[in-house]
Amino acid sequence: MHITNRLTLHPVGWLGNGLDMRNWTDAFEYSVEGLPLGEQAWIARIRARCWQILRLINGVQGHWTGEYASAEEALNALQKQVDFL
Repeated sequence: MHITNRLTLHPVGWLGNGLDMRNWTDAFEYSVEGLPLGEQAWIARIRARCWQILRLINGVQGHWTGEYASAEEALNALQKQVDFL
């Protein structure tokens, strides 16, 4: 029986004005939590309206991949990849 965790987004980079972080409302980069042991991933807005995924598996970094309309869409695509394995 294969059980997978649900992946979640954790904001690590924001856009905003000034030094007051309460004004920083638009996250542009997330780390992904809930991946299998030995894996890490980040989802970031690389260009306007283009979100991509970067994976690190057993210390080996891949490349930014995909072109998703939102961070959530990218997370869903990554979840499907993890569920498949």
